[in-house]
Amino acid sequence: MKITEVKNIDKYLLPSRVIGLGTTAICFKMKDGNVLKHYVDTYNKRRLFNGKDMLPFLKNISCLSNDTYIAPKEILVKDKEVIGYIYPYVKAKTLHSSIRNIKIFDILNHYKELLTDTREISNKHFRLGDLHDRNILYNGRLRVIDLDLGDFTDYDSYNLFLFNMNSLMKAYMYEIFRVKDYQILGFINRKLDNVYSNTLWNEANSVYDLLEHIAKETHKSNPTISEVRRNVGITKKINTYYNFFR
Repeated sequence: MKITEVKNIDKYLLPSRVIGLGTTAICFKMKDGNVLKHYVDTYNKRRLFNGKDMLPFLKNISCLSNDTYIAPKEILVKDKEVIGYIYPYVKAKTLHSSIRNIKIFDILNHYKELLTDTREISNKHFRLGDLHDRNILYNGRLRVIDLDLGDFTDYDSYNLFLFNMNSLMKAYMYEIFRVKDYQILGFINRKLDNVYSNTLWNEANSVYDLLEHIAKETHKSNPTISEVRRNVGITKKINTYYNFFR
């Protein structure tokens, strides 16, 4: 892990362009192809920094990098305070901008790799945080950024793995359908109401079975998320009406 003392952040920012704006920082794509996450003085940034000693924390999360999780490779420091970090750029769209045209079974591409990579970070006692459609990238596989918004815990690694997978897939399912994940099952088939509690996100076959149920409702072998959303929207209205009189 490289730590760089910076006198003037402008030399990093001027030849770059903004590619992301969040509540704690702005992300710039730099001329060398890397990304700089530059912390800005906001309430959320102050809350983050008050909760963690950022320099050793970023050093620790730099060890989490794998094919799914994108970790810092260089920390920028000014007057002994962390002002940002640099991580590799991945040519991918955010889930927010790409989701509508993704086909539902394409979600399963590299799913076993996702399981392996998530188990790896869980074995290092890292707990994911702040998962949403702008810090999950998609280019045929899921990529997760903004690991600095997670933390390290003393949870045992197996239960932490289940927590991390559940958090990731809840965020993903919600962004796909714009409804809570357990509701999706009720929309597709009321007999599946209890399936959610038994759905194991840490098993690729379980996820495949769930997606197969969802796909069947559209009468297409591999519908796009847009096609699934339209169907879910209709069944949501029907079930809302049904529940009102139940």
